[in-house]
Amino acid sequence: MRSMARETRPNEMIIREEIPADIDAIRSVTQAAFSGKAYSNQTEGAIINALRNAGALTHFLVAVEDDDIIGQIAFSRVTIGGDGLRLVGFGPVSVRSDRQQ
Repeated sequence: MRSMARETRPNEMIIREEIPADIDAIRSVTQAAFSGKAYSNQTEGAIINALRNAGALTHFLVAVEDDDIIGQIAFSRVTIGGDGLRLVGFGPVSVRSDRQQ
């Protein structure tokens, strides 16, 4: 019987849901991606953890290449104007500094 796991080639990027083992790498990528940016107050990692701890994340995707996380995007529930709409927003989004263009 063949494995359902997808084999990857070197330097091939895949997008997948996060797993608990990714959390430290996600925080490192996020901190590095926003480090020194004038538009950041350096709280993006804390925002991700707060959303995760509150159970507010609907999806959390990571970009992985050669077993290294090179990016991430968080999706969470959003309420606008308190009118009960079911919306999803995204962010923070982080890309490893050496992969930003």
